[in-house]
Amino acid sequence: MKTKIIISIVVLLTLIGCGQRNTRSTFFPLVLKAIDHNKNGDLTPVSIKFNTPMKEGDILTIRHKQRTIATLELTGSLKLDTFHIRIRALGDGRVNAALEIKGKATLYSEKYITVAKFNPIPERNKTKLKTHIRTKDGSYKMLIMNDSAVSGFVKTVKVDFGHGTATVTGSKYLSPNPYFLFKPLKLGKETSTKVTLDK
Repeated sequence: MKTKIIISIVVLLTLIGCGQRNTRSTFFPLVLKAIDHNKNGDLTPVSIKFNTPMKEGDILTIRHKQRTIATLELTGSLKLDTFHIRIRALGDGRVNAALEIKGKATLYSEKYITVAKFNPIPERNKTKLKTHIRTKDGSYKMLIMNDSAVSGFVKTVKVDFGHGTATVTGSKYLSPNPYFLFKPLKLGKETSTKVTLDK
């Protein structure tokens, strides 16, 4: 009888423990989404959803195959719900997003992707810089005409939302004609953008 009671208690505790683990795993502060298989690695979309909004002091870093593609930082009272970017995926590998929370910890989210083809990074940018901006459904969308070459890639993008700024530091691993989407909790009215190129 004692043996049956002990076994029952062990089984019950195991089930409770499993339930707790499942409960904890249902909330992810940071979620990275990307297409499993991309026909063109040069234009690979990556989306980051912040279930806990990104804020001033946090630093987001996006990497692919351990190559740093871009970082994102915020200032003021600006809080971000979603960030979307297009990257240049040079082959199959893991896309990783790391969110460093000031004074606390670093959160990670990643996904393994495959690509059918990709092109070598050009040596020099030959496209005249031009920025197309569109605001829709609470999102600020930006397309920058640029080759993302070894020399002349988009070095920084600074967006002023009136109540804070979002600054992206780019690299040659951004997609050709880089695309960004910012979805803040509050869009703001006086929005301006400044883009600088690597020389």
